[in-house]
Amino acid sequence: EKAGLREARRGMEEPRSVFYGQIVWAHIDGFPWWPAMVCENAVSWDGEVLEKARWKYRGRVWVLFFNDNNEGAWLPLSQLRVFTQRSIELFDPNACSRKFKDQVVTAVLLAQERLQVRI
Repeated sequence: EKAGLREARRGMEEPRSVFYGQIVWAHIDGFPWWPAMVCENAVSWDGEVLEKARWKYRGRVWVLFFNDNNEGAWLPLSQLRVFTQRSIELFDPNACSRKFKDQVVTAVLLAQERLQVRI
């Protein structure tokens, strides 16, 4: 699993539950683990509602990816990990493909900023 995090599972715990506004690592096949924010609805960073049919996605939560052109996805908790200082320390940008490296590094920095603002 070339996921952009050294030993992605170690030091990264799957959340038992999430809350709106929580910063998480999210994973979609073909991409590295990516910082995202849990949202109540399918919205963009500008607050535009992208989709209202939330009932279709029972058991999944909408996450909005940092630094990814307003992209988001409905994901199960099994594809999320808690975004912690330890997980940031484990993050290895060199494990990401060159295609995503700069974009995901910027996403991590944006997520860290957002996290510090909330505390």
